[in-house]
Amino acid sequence: MNNDVKIILSRETPQNPKNLGNLAVLHVGATAIADQSFKTLTAVEIADLPADVFKVAQGFFTQEEHAPNLHVFGATTAGLVAKLEAIFPLEWEFITVVGTDAEFATVSNFLEAKNSKIAVKAVDAGPANAAALATSLNTAPFRNNAHTIVFAIGDSETAFAAGALIGALGNKKAGSINWKFKSVGGVAVTTASYPQVEALHELGVIAYVEKSSGKKQTSKGTTLSGERVQDIHFDDWVKATMESAIQNILETNDLVPYDASGIGLIESQVSITLSQGTENGGILRDSDSGQGMYSVTVIPRTAQAPADVAAGIYGGISFEYTRAGAVDSVTVRGKGAY
Repeated sequence: MNNDVKIILSRETPQNPKNLGNLAVLHVGATAIADQSFKTLTAVEIADLPADVFKVAQGFFTQEEHAPNLHVFGATTAGLVAKLEAIFPLEWEFITVVGTDAEFATVSNFLEAKNSKIAVKAVDAGPANAAALATSLNTAPFRNNAHTIVFAIGDSETAFAAGALIGALGNKKAGSINWKFKSVGGVAVTTASYPQVEALHELGVIAYVEKSSGKKQTSKGTTLSGERVQDIHFDDWVKATMESAIQNILETNDLVPYDASGIGLIESQVSITLSQGTENGGILRDSDSGQGMYSVTVIPRTAQAPADVAAGIYGGISFEYTRAGAVDSVTVRGKGAY
């Protein structure tokens, strides 16, 4: 993929944007299976894929609001990093691995270095496994990765659960949902004790639990770094949307002049993206004006290096925004008196 636009977005804590719910399933084995893309579970059944790859697809496609596409990729252990480099530009946002823990760690750390996309791993957190699981995750090589979700469930159907989580939630409008309090069809809740689940929470793990109301829901909405999935997903949407919009400007105009009008054309796409991000719910609105709390800074041609002007390289636009966040818990205080 030849892209002339690069959006650099750093996250501060106090690709094609319409496909940010697509799931990739990376099968790692002694030989690489063929790369294929699917739009239905029926098509997956016909393809005769490895059992765990099928289970991921089954979990994904049985969710009512799944994204349009599931991509299956094959790699060998020796060729894993090269495969990741090859598939990274393709139209998927989430990836799960059918392979070993070490191979998942390679994928997780690869995305962390790229600061983009999200790796997903489901784990068996039944009562007999929960304590050992917390110990294992605490020393895992992807322990604090912001671009990794670990989903703890109540049985060994982890491949199904990884697909189901993304099928249920990944295709929602980026930034519009809190990944906590969500139901995922066909997934078993963990019956681990409260202290065991809290130990997993301390590691940034999302557990699937039964609430006191009887509802089966996700217990948190974070990645392993403790950041919200909605924020990581939204950041990726901002980058992908801006890249797509600005690339389109470059490709569909006879000339984008290196002057105030051309720079203004580029700036307009940045502002439109941030305005849409506000409408989506990812950017906080000012309590007085109701406008999105974001800013765009534009540096004119006169401040650019002559060599960059001569080469047609413009890097003078920057932006900031304040995330909207979400309420996870509520405390209400009151006093009764006669």
